[in-house]
Amino acid sequence: MPKQKTKGTDNVYLVFSVNKSGEFLGVARMTSQTGPGPMLNWSIHDTARRHALGGVMGVEWILCQRLPFSVVRHIANPWNQNKEVKVSRDGTELEPTVGQQLISEFIRFHDMQEALVRHGGAPQYPLPKRFVAYIPTFATGV
Repeated sequence: MPKQKTKGTDNVYLVFSVNKSGEFLGVARMTSQTGPGPMLNWSIHDTARRHALGGVMGVEWILCQRLPFSVVRHIANPWNQNKEVKVSRDGTELEPTVGQQLISEFIRFHDMQEALVRHGGAPQYPLPKRFVAYIPTFATGV
């Protein structure tokens, strides 16, 4: 996670996945810089908590949708040695056009799943109850 919102840009997006899940799970937009916040009762050891958490920030969920890594194998991140976009650690930054591609894939995959249902099939992944197709505007300069 970025320690503070990138200066000169209005939007910082966070892409979420769970280790070894094989899929992305959603996208959120930071609505504030990170900073001190309420003490949270995490179920991790105190020493790990002090070193692992960099602060609290506001987020606005943009997409809550599963996206299998297999769907985005073709997307490489030049800001991470051109590795597949799925290869990352907490806080790995995406080159802006890569972020745009990834969000487009979320939307395309969701539309494909909905089309299967409309034609009498079953979706490969459960569809969210509420899905808002949102195309964010990305800064082109860094």
